[in-house]
Amino acid sequence: MRANDAVNLRIYALILESYNESADLYGNIGNLIGLLFHDLMIHFTSIVELKALTDIRECGKANFPFVTNSYAKNPTTIGDADCDLFYSKRKWLSRSDMLCALRPVSRGGALPFGYKQDSLARYLYHLFLARQSFERAYIPFLNQQIEYVVELIKKICLEVGCVNEDVIIQNWIYYINKLSTEKQRLIGRKGIVLGTRGKIENRIHAINYMQQEKKVVAFTHGEINNHVFDEPIIGYSERALCTTLVDYGDDLSVGMYNRSLVKPNYKLSRKSAVIREIYKQGSEIDGVKNRGLNVLYVPTMFSGCGIYGPFRQILDGEYFGWQRKLLSSLNLYFDNVTIKLHPKSKMVKKYTVKADVRRFDDCVDDYDLIVLDYYSTAATISIASNKPIIYFDIGLRNLNKDFCELLKQRVFFKSIVSRVITRDEIVDILSEWCNSNERFVNNISEKYSLGFCSDGFSYW
Repeated sequence: MRANDAVNLRIYALILESYNESADLYGNIGNLIGLLFHDLMIHFTSIVELKALTDIRECGKANFPFVTNSYAKNPTTIGDADCDLFYSKRKWLSRSDMLCALRPVSRGGALPFGYKQDSLARYLYHLFLARQSFERAYIPFLNQQIEYVVELIKKICLEVGCVNEDVIIQNWIYYINKLSTEKQRLIGRKGIVLGTRGKIENRIHAINYMQQEKKVVAFTHGEINNHVFDEPIIGYSERALCTTLVDYGDDLSVGMYNRSLVKPNYKLSRKSAVIREIYKQGSEIDGVKNRGLNVLYVPTMFSGCGIYGPFRQILDGEYFGWQRKLLSSLNLYFDNVTIKLHPKSKMVKKYTVKADVRRFDDCVDDYDLIVLDYYSTAATISIASNKPIIYFDIGLRNLNKDFCELLKQRVFFKSIVSRVITRDEIVDILSEWCNSNERFVNNISEKYSLGFCSDGFSYW
């Protein structure tokens, strides 16, 4: 575990403790700390990650609760320009939304019906469900709950060693007043369908609907059961604040950090349309091993100031340094190396190898070997294919222990204890893979991306 992740987990523990205390007074749903859980994690773990950055150049623009490296070292007062909330761009409903405004169910944001996914379902959702317009989060006893948040911030500032504590508190009060209200507005619709509650928009909708005993159906994303990650964001965001959770496949065991903050009443399982299309069923993954393989390296994105923890990202400069070393090693060992550029990357870097800008779904079949260093949707798609995979674990993502054992049966897995590893040592790992007689099998996709619970759903 990285040193920063240990600090980030202490921040998580402080927020969780304050949430549980406030829940005894204000309940689990209309809970200000519950609403802000992810944003508090973003803000203070970003400070932890960025304040040690020695580069005087800014990492980019940051919308609160994200921070810049200068803010991390010396927090300053924010205003409207630093707090570009989602609703400022959505004051008006589209014509299609107005046509179905009388429908009994609404839809929120980030529903996972993207590229090559269920186009019919996406069409029907947009046809029959009206987009929910912005409403502030109803928070009962708002002023008292703000006091809880202020005391929590003081504890975190002491833990992290933040300067300008008063400025940070002032910024959070400003942010809270933008998002929340003590006046409850009655909702006429029966329920709402949402994507990830990692988005403040969806958390607000969920809280408002659930406080009026309305149905909230929430979809996860990523093409695999979210329990594969034993990370705080899974528990306080991805698997919380809904009455019905719709996840992929079967559940893995609950870990240390991914337990649901507010458990849904029901859990439904669904199949991934993306994985169903690419899945190559077979007992073993095999392939020719030689220097002439067409190799694709699939990194994660450069995040700029959009960084937070724990277990999520490292600073762009550090990650780029690792990428250059890995690509140099791959070039020494293989004749045809390509890097898959991330479509959401905040920065454009120059590489000495070919770059593939196509969607990963479209290009994976054109390569003989996949190299990964981060578990993302691309990793789930790679596993579902029949391609051999080399996985460098550089300490990003905290995988469920049971899932990690299954992953090691599918990929050539190497933990990199320190990113100070030399190019020659990486070449030795590539040579080890090439000379290995180890056989790999996919025991992941069928159960955790495509499987169903025996009765279609389960009670929690």
